[in-house]
Amino acid sequence: MDLSEYIAVVTAQMRCKRARAMVAKELADHIADQKQAYVETGMDEASAELAAVRQMGDAVEVGREMDRIHRPRMDVKVLALVGIFSPAACFLQNMLVMAQGNGEWTLRGAAFTALPVLLGVVLMTGILFVDYTWLCRRPLTVWIVFLLAAMLPVERIAGREGGAELIQYLLLALFLPAYGGVIYHYRKKRLPGLLLCLAWLAAGALVFLFCTGRFFSVMTMGLAGILLLSFCVAKGWFEISPFSGFGTLLLTAGGGVCAFAWYILKQGNTYQAARLEALWNGGWESSYIVEGIRQILQNLQMVGGKDMSFPWEGALAFLLLLERFGIVAAAFAVAGLAVMFVQMASGVKKQKNVFGGILGAACLLGLFLPTVLHILCNLGLIPYSEAVIPFLFPGWTANAVCYTLLGLYLSVYRNTDVAA
Repeated sequence: MDLSEYIAVVTAQMRCKRARAMVAKELADHIADQKQAYVETGMDEASAELAAVRQMGDAVEVGREMDRIHRPRMDVKVLALVGIFSPAACFLQNMLVMAQGNGEWTLRGAAFTALPVLLGVVLMTGILFVDYTWLCRRPLTVWIVFLLAAMLPVERIAGREGGAELIQYLLLALFLPAYGGVIYHYRKKRLPGLLLCLAWLAAGALVFLFCTGRFFSVMTMGLAGILLLSFCVAKGWFEISPFSGFGTLLLTAGGGVCAFAWYILKQGNTYQAARLEALWNGGWESSYIVEGIRQILQNLQMVGGKDMSFPWEGALAFLLLLERFGIVAAAFAVAGLAVMFVQMASGVKKQKNVFGGILGAACLLGLFLPTVLHILCNLGLIPYSEAVIPFLFPGWTANAVCYTLLGLYLSVYRNTDVAA
C-alpha cells in the first residue's frame, strides 16, 4: 500500500469530514519524516516510503483511532453550568422585574424574564453548531463590514426604544470576537503587526463612540482589546519578545488613553466630559446612586433580606441579589460564575488552532470583564455603569449578549480537535 492509498483508507474511517484534511497532512508529514530517516540509512526512496507506511500500522485501525480523537466535542461542564444557571436566571431576573413594580408576581413579568432566556438558549445552541473558522478566512473584510454595520442609523432602522439598544449592545459584544480576526491576520508581522492591531483597535473604539455615544462601554471595549492583545503577546503569536510586546502595549495604551481623555474633554458632549471629570477627581463617589449603594451595603444580612430599598435598575442586579437573598446567596452566585470562567479559560488553553484560541479568549473576556465591572459597581467601588453580568441582568439585550458569546465559545471548544 503506497502513501496515497494508506491516507485514503485512514481518512475514510473518519466521520468528521472537516478533520480529514488535517489528519491527512499530519500523516503525510510524519511518513515523509520517517521516509527521510530510512533514506539516510541507505534505502532507496520507493522502499523507504513503503517501509515508513508499514511502520504506521494497520490503516483501518489507525483510521478508527483518528476518528475517536478528531471529532467534535462539547464542553460538557460549561453546558451543565448554563443548564443550571438558565432556570435560576429566569427566577432571579423575575425578582428584579418584581422589584421594579409592586413586588407581586405577574404572568407578564414572568414572560418578560423567561422568554429572553429561552430565546438566548436557542440562539446559543444555533451558534455552537456553526463552523467558526469561516471568520478567519477574510478577517479584515469581516472587521470592516462590522465597523460599517456599527455606522448604520440603527435608531431609524429599529426604532429608538429597545431595538436600537439591542443592536448596539450586540455589536459592542461582538466587537472583541471580530477584532480577534484582525489580531489573527497580523499576528506574524511582529512589532509592525502589533502596532497595526492597536491602530485598528483605536479606530474601532472611535467608530463606536461616535455612533453609540456609550462612553463607559467603549472604555470597557478598549480595555478588553488591550487585554486580548496582551494574551496573544504572552502566547508568542506575534513572534516578538514579551518585553517589546508589553512595553509597546503599555506605551501606546497610555498614550491612547490620554488622547481619548483630551478629546472627550475638548470635543465630546457635556455629559461625557462630566463623567470623565467625575472619574478623575473622585466626584462619582458623591453621586446619589453610589451613596445609596453604600447605604444598602451597610445593612446587609448573611442569609435572607428585604425588598429593594433603592430604585431598580438592571445595572444593580447584583445589589438586589445581595439585598433580597443575603451575602451567602450572592457568594454562591459569584462562585458559580467563577467556576464557569475557570472552565472556559481551561477550554481556551486547550486550543490547538491559533484563531480558536484568540476567539475563545475574546468570548471569555467579553463575559468576564463586564461581570467584574458590574460587581465592583454594585459594591460602590467604581462609578455607576451598565456593565452586564451573565444570567442576572434581565432583558432581551443582556441575554442576547450573554448567550451569543457563550455560543461562540462553545463552537470554538466543539472544534478543538477538528480545526487545524
